[in-house]
Amino acid sequence: MALHVKLLAGAARRYGPPLAHAAYRRWKAMTPEEKERYRRQMREYAGRGRAVAKGAAGRVRGRGGPPEPRA
Repeated sequence: MALHVKLLAGAARRYGPPLAHAAYRRWKAMTPEEKERYRRQMREYAGRGRAVAKGAAGRVRGRGGPPEPRA
């Protein structure tokens, strides 16, 4: 497993800065309307992620198994 982590870390160091620069250039080229649309999408994705995580956390608590069937 340590080898996978080292490979991933090396790839992040190698490819991270060029990808970040490309994302920055793309962001600077967007119109204000496109930027607002992008922000709105990210807020929706984050809300969905929080809802999924909250649901998963509710299932994991307790005895750790699946939820009891409703009568």
